Amino acid sequence: MVLRMNNHQQIPTWLLLANTTNCVKPQPRLRFVRKMMGHLAQIFSDELYSSYQAKQSGLLQRIDPRTKVLVLLSTVLVINLSSSYLVYLFLITISYLYARLSNISPQLVFRRAWLVIPPLLLLSSIPAMCNIVVPGHSWLVLLQPSTKYNWLNHGLYLTDNGVGAVSRLVIRCGLSLSFTYLFVTTSCWSDFTLALETKNSWYCNKYFGYDISLHVFTG
Repeated sequence: MVLRMNNHQQIPTWLLLANTTNCVKPQPRLRFVRKMMGHLAQIFSDELYSSYQAKQSGLLQRIDPRTKVLVLLSTVLVINLSSSYLVYLFLITISYLYARLSNISPQLVFRRAWLVIPPLLLLSSIPAMCNIVVPGHSWLVLLQPSTKYNWLNHGLYLTDNGVGAVSRLVIRCGLSLSFTYLFVTTSCWSDFTLALETKNSWYCNKYFGYDISLHVFTG
């Protein structure tokens, strides 16, 4: 049976019926291939995005890759040696300005640097905030003191020293990832490898000095 639309077009009835057959589930091998292809597509997408960002006319894109390597190492060293929240706030502001001046979305930097590893680090460091590991004044009581167990004689609570140490650890991790993402995204990988393989000294390379003065000091 067919459904006549006009003198020249006809639609078979079986095409108008809903498909009631059971869908065949993909085999495990096919699921593995699909996942692998999905991961490869994500890798190529990230690579294309990095290449696109590296060609933009932003602040970090105009700096020589060798300078970026030195600045990145120095910044990570300052982040991990500092224990002041004012310094952390200043560096967060600097990373935000870097992202804005380099045509990179600050929301993207936040998702890539702060929403994966720092939360996992915070969850895994919760035991280090307890009074059993790091002594200190009570910040949040978890269990009241009990005489049934020796380790609960003083109760179980989060200490101010433990919370401060873990919070600094998480902030350092997020800041280090933020600056690393900014510097890596704004440079081609070939430029980074070239910067690490250079045979000339950083101080003796005349072209390098001219490149810094041209792109950094004169903009």
